[in-house]
Amino acid sequence: MRIHEITEAKPDKNYCKNTPAHKMSASFLSSCKSQGYKARDSKVSATYGGSKKRRPIKGHVKGKKYGGALPDYS
Repeated sequence: MRIHEITEAKPDKNYCKNTPAHKMSASFLSSCKSQGYKARDSKVSATYGGSKKRRPIKGHVKGKKYGGALPDYS
């Protein structure tokens, strides 16, 4: 774990955009995906974005916590 990860509660936009996914901790990577800064690529399907049909979660989709359309499953 890096000092940057300990001192901050969530990663900022600059960190998410400029750090490769394989160098991030799992927590920071999931936070960047939820904020919409890293693309998602999942086989899981969900209804989001005003669509009534279920579709795979792909691309830059924000989570509900950050003002996006993807529901919170926790």
